[in-house]
Amino acid sequence: SLAKSGPSIHPVTMLGWSSFFAIPQVALASYLFEDHQWAHLAEATWRGWGGVVYSAVGSSLLAYSMWYSLLKKLPVNKVMPYSLLCPVGAIALGCLVMHESLTPDKVTGAAVVILGVALSSVTRPLRSISWFKHWTRSTEA
Repeated sequence: SLAKSGPSIHPVTMLGWSSFFAIPQVALASYLFEDHQWAHLAEATWRGWGGVVYSAVGSSLLAYSMWYSLLKKLPVNKVMPYSLLCPVGAIALGCLVMHESLTPDKVTGAAVVILGVALSSVTRPLRSISWFKHWTRSTEA
C-alpha cells in the first residue's frame, strides 16, 4: 500500500496538503451551486462553528491520523473492514449528541454492516482451514 511503500509522510502533513489542494474545488462548487454564502457565514451560531471545529479536529485530524498509523502497521485487508463501521458510529453519535431518532431502518442497516464486518473478520482466518476450503468449493458448484 502507499502508506507502507511510499515516502514517510506524517499523516497530519498528508491531511493538511490534501485539504489545501481541495480548497479551489470546494470554493468553485460553492460559487456555482450555493447562494448567500457570506451571509450564512456571518449568521453562523456557536453550534455551527462547533461543527466545523469537530469536523476539522475530530473526524479529520484524529481519525485520519489513527487510520494512517493503522495502515502503516497492519495489512489493508485487516483494517479496511472496520472503515465500514463509520456510518454506524455516525448514527450512534447522532442519537447520543443530537438526539436524533433511532428508526428501525437505521437499526437494520447498522446490524447488516456489523454482521458484514464480523463475517469478513471471521471467515478470513477460516479460509486457511482445509475443511472450510473444501466446503466453500462444494457450495460454489
